[in-house]
Amino acid sequence: MNDNTNKTFNTIHETFEAANLKKEGRYTIFTISDFGFPAAMQITLKEITNTRYAQYDDAVRLVFVLKGKRKLFQKYFYSTSFIICEGWVDVDNSKSTELVSKDSTCTVTRSKYCSFDSRYIDDAEQYLDNIIAIYKNYQRGVNGQLYA
Repeated sequence: MNDNTNKTFNTIHETFEAANLKKEGRYTIFTISDFGFPAAMQITLKEITNTRYAQYDDAVRLVFVLKGKRKLFQKYFYSTSFIICEGWVDVDNSKSTELVSKDSTCTVTRSKYCSFDSRYIDDAEQYLDNIIAIYKNYQRGVNGQLYA
């Protein structure tokens, strides 16, 4: 079990400031996509900017190149939980999926997580070794479940 308590921050600006990301540095960001699915992005950072996004005052804009691509992409981090790791981390899908069925021609798996599931961030925090910073913005739904 990793002790990442000193790497967890209260705001997105604090998180990225503490991470001290360098231009042209390689990082892996584990987050929840805008549609609620677990996502891991292996990036080469080009630009980082503290900004506002829609109604969010605490937002950060990243401009980056994804691993294996040449095109620039951008993403705003404004409310969703995430983990930043140093370097490109190979994602082990076996930790986030479970086997449904398998035969000689087809393997069917499904995610262990529901949409916006906070367990994805918590589980990733437990098995990742090179974490730089963590931001958790968990909300409790009307059903009592924690959402990231």
